[in-house]
Amino acid sequence: MESARAQIFQLFIRRFSLLALACILLLSIYLLDERRELLEHTKTLEITLINNASRDADHVMKRVLRDLLHLSKEIESGLSSRPGASMPIAETTRKFIIFSEIKPYFDQVRFLGMSGMEVIRINHSAAGIEVVPKERLQNKGDRYYFKDAISLKKGEVYISPLDLNIEGK
Repeated sequence: MESARAQIFQLFIRRFSLLALACILLLSIYLLDERRELLEHTKTLEITLINNASRDADHVMKRVLRDLLHLSKEIESGLSSRPGASMPIAETTRKFIIFSEIKPYFDQVRFLGMSGMEVIRINHSAAGIEVVPKERLQNKGDRYYFKDAISLKKGEVYISPLDLNIEGK
C-alpha cells in the first residue's frame, strides 16, 4: 500500500513538475515577447525624441544665424553710410545693446577688429546688460575661432565647436 502511495505521489510530482515547467516556459515566452515589444516601443520613442531635438536644434540654429546676419547687415549699413570714416563706436554699441535686449539668449555680443582685439563687448546676464569698459576688452586674435573666421568671405558664417567661455585669454 505504501509503495502504491509512493508511486502515485511520484507520478503526481512528475506530472505537476511537467505542468509547472510548461507554465514557466509559456510565461517566459510571454515575458520575453513583452520585453521585445517594450524595447521596440522605447526605441521608436527615442528615435522620435532625437528627431524632434534635431529639428528643434536646427530651428534654433537658423534663428541664431538670421539674427547674426541681421546684426551684421545693421553694422555694415552704418559703415557704408560713412565711406572712409572710422567705425561709429557709440552707435554700434547702442545697436549691440538693443540686440542684446531683444535677443537675450546671446550671453555676449562682440565686435572684433582685424587683429582680433575686441572693439565692443556686451555681456548679458541675469544681472542685466553690461557694456564692457575699454580697459577690460581682450584680444582674441590667438583663439581658434578668430583664426578660422577671419578668412571667411562676405556673407559666410563660421560656426565653431561649443567650448567654455574663456575670459582673459
